[in-house]
Amino acid sequence: MEQVTVYDVQYILQREDVTGKEAIYRLRQERNFAAARKAYAYFQKYPPDVVIVPNGMIQEYGAVYEAARVLDIPVVTYEFGEQDQRTWLARNQQVMYFNSFDDLWTLRRTHNLNQNSMPGWERSWRRAKDVPPAKYLPTSGKTASAPADRRSARTWAWTNAPWCFPDQCFGRFCHAGPDRFSRSMTEWIERVIPFFANRPEVQLLVRIHPAETWTVGPSVAEIIHKCLPICPPISI
Repeated sequence: MEQVTVYDVQYILQREDVTGKEAIYRLRQERNFAAARKAYAYFQKYPPDVVIVPNGMIQEYGAVYEAARVLDIPVVTYEFGEQDQRTWLARNQQVMYFNSFDDLWTLRRTHNLNQNSMPGWERSWRRAKDVPPAKYLPTSGKTASAPADRRSARTWAWTNAPWCFPDQCFGRFCHAGPDRFSRSMTEWIERVIPFFANRPEVQLLVRIHPAETWTVGPSVAEIIHKCLPICPPISI
């Protein structure tokens, strides 16, 4: 419940740092624990075959999910993706958060990733522009273009909104868990940017989350400008 509460505060205040002393933290903590206790008591009295809950990660949804998992009741979580009429599903895990890639690795471990396989992946990703864009896609419906010269030494960094760890963009740092190799995404960026800034042979391209155009939280651009006031020359 404490982790659910932290996620709630990050979303509401739109920032990474949560002290636990915020008024909204105490409010969400109280409501999350109340929902968890009620769900726990109900599931004990009327054990269901399966619990179906949206998201399973935040607010009362997260409370119900955690209560069911403590009682070892199967849980299916679901959420909407960036494509219209598409739904994501997960069994016994929070659909928006991947703390293990073991199943995916078992499925894909024999597939070689090379230059021939990348165009197919890119075409699959670009299908998002063929459907009505959701609020967190660019309003034009266009997607970011890959570098024209794939042979050049370029590294792509796809950032999330700093306050939004469990966002649904697959493969980003947030899905590995913010505490795997740094305390926060902000710290991760602050360490990565100077590392590449001192390596002129590599060009780092940072793609910022489109949601930053309509949110009020801190921006990844602000973090980058703070740790690197003057950007190195761009070579194309």
